[in-house]
Amino acid sequence: MSLDGKAVGHTPLHLDLDEGVYSLKLSMDRYKPRQVQLEVRANQPVTLEPIPLVPGGRHPFARTDPSGAKVTLKGQYAGPAPRCSRRLRGKAPAPGFSKPGYEELSREVSLSPVSAKNSL
Repeated sequence: MSLDGKAVGHTPLHLDLDEGVYSLKLSMDRYKPRQVQLEVRANQPVTLEPIPLVPGGRHPFARTDPSGAKVTLKGQYAGPAPRCSRRLRGKAPAPGFSKPGYEELSREVSLSPVSAKNSL
């Protein structure tokens, strides 16, 4: 969570703020960030209702067992599992998984958006 562009912590969070208007940004892996305006008045506590986040992460996730396998897409390194650094667009290629001491694996997968909303 950030306030006026500065990281302030994770929810649940209690902040003592001066009177004024602030920009509050919430973000979470696999969800689109959400920015809301927060108005604070002197001596008036503010309690926020849950703010729903919409699924739509920018990067694919691949959980592996054992963890930390190297992930490739179209033969190019995409990052370590669980979070890959390459974005997926259009039809997803078959990812490859490798880790020293284990047999390499390449398997076709189908991607679907996360159906549930999460709130911070």
